Amino acid sequence: MTLLLWSHTLKQLHLSQAAWWLAIIGLIVLGSIDYKLIQDYLSLLSNGLISGHTTHMGITDDIVRPLMGYSLIYFVLAIPLVCLQILGFDKQMGFTQFLQTCPIQPKDWIIGKYLGALTYLCLLQSLFAMMTLILLKGNHLDMGLFWSDQLALFLINMSLLALGFLIGSLFGNPTLAAAVNLISNLALFMLQWFSPALADFSLSQHTFGLLHGQCNTVDIGFFMLMTFLALHFSIKLNHLEKAPHA
Repeated sequence: MTLLLWSHTLKQLHLSQAAWWLAIIGLIVLGSIDYKLIQDYLSLLSNGLISGHTTHMGITDDIVRPLMGYSLIYFVLAIPLVCLQILGFDKQMGFTQFLQTCPIQPKDWIIGKYLGALTYLCLLQSLFAMMTLILLKGNHLDMGLFWSDQLALFLINMSLLALGFLIGSLFGNPTLAAAVNLISNLALFMLQWFSPALADFSLSQHTFGLLHGQCNTVDIGFFMLMTFLALHFSIKLNHLEKAPHA
């Protein structure tokens, strides 16, 4: 049943104009930013402001790393829209009511839909990564930093998507859930601005090291724990919603 719902979610996103437009806008915006970063770098190189023996580090620091930062911003803004598309479609088509009257377990529904949405985000991330890999032609990149950045984006997508499902389970209105999800995403990145005591729970605190090539089990474990807890409580909330109708 989980695989069926995973397939159903992918098909739902494949047939959704909003999902296609989200991908197209991301490619256009990030492609334009990538082009501007490359032009600025070539300008510095032609003016002799970058030495030849540090070219590969210059490409990594001046093009790859900023592009990963913009990609992160894109996913933070896009994930609430993905959740809105999935959960809003279910509400519109009465799939939530169908869940309450059929033998589908809440765990299967949440995990299946979550994996389908995560697969969509991974496909988008792969498309954006191609912009960076194109630079490998005739150049050298710091591939360790590249893969660390990709891991950071994946962990962010994984945890924020799970949070989106949790918020969607708390609010019956998908549009309201998407708005709360967006605010929550931004707030989680700025927790240390509100209080230094909350720095350890800030997403930016655990993302910073990964984006700079510093992989450690604490940061990875933080995102995995956040994902597990969000999905766990999403399943519990959907189980409670279904219980009175069982």
